[in-house]
Amino acid sequence: VEAAGAPHVHVVPLGPTDETPAAPVPHAGFVVLALARFVPVKGLRVLVDAFAAAFADVPDARLVLAGDGPDRAALEADVAARGLASRIACPGYVEGAARRALLAGADVVAVPTLGAYETFGLAAVDGAAAGAAVVVADGGALPERVAGGAGLVVPAGDVGAWARALRGLWADPGARRRLAEAGRAAVPGDPWGGVAAAHEAVYRRVGCGPLRRTPEAGPS
Repeated sequence: VEAAGAPHVHVVPLGPTDETPAAPVPHAGFVVLALARFVPVKGLRVLVDAFAAAFADVPDARLVLAGDGPDRAALEADVAARGLASRIACPGYVEGAARRALLAGADVVAVPTLGAYETFGLAAVDGAAAGAAVVVADGGALPERVAGGAGLVVPAGDVGAWARALRGLWADPGARRRLAEAGRAAVPGDPWGGVAAAHEAVYRRVGCGPLRRTPEAGPS
């Protein structure tokens, strides 16, 4: 709502990490992927607990936790102690082709962050761009990333709710497909060109003159 004399807020969403993300790759089983730092606020322990509860009787379901951080060793030890090491993989920090391959092979991308920590939620956008169904926690800016049916929103920290959401998507390929299609449609075709144009439009709207573009740096 804009009131006379009040400052205006302009939101310019970011695009995905890759301008041309990989298309989904057919694969056996059911794969849930999280891309996050191994710190408590990212909610990875909640996701592990939910996965264990949801898929105790589904041996070909797998969880991939890609990332690194101070909580990684303890979480891996807990996974091993629970007999889940063959079904929950922690490949470490990934980027480039390895990251694209993980996204292309995921049925679901989960962002289980606790509280209002996320100010954007890039992993959710990357999951949608790659054609995965996206499930996010209800804190911070995450619900904005899946607005309009582009994903599911689950209460942060609620293991039971996360387990039900993941189990439901495993059981209903049609629902996964609809979420994936809606999520991918919400990602603009020219994401970073669109981001740049939107920023320039905001600058012009607030009274800035034409932006000066510096030439790209040549070889050093």
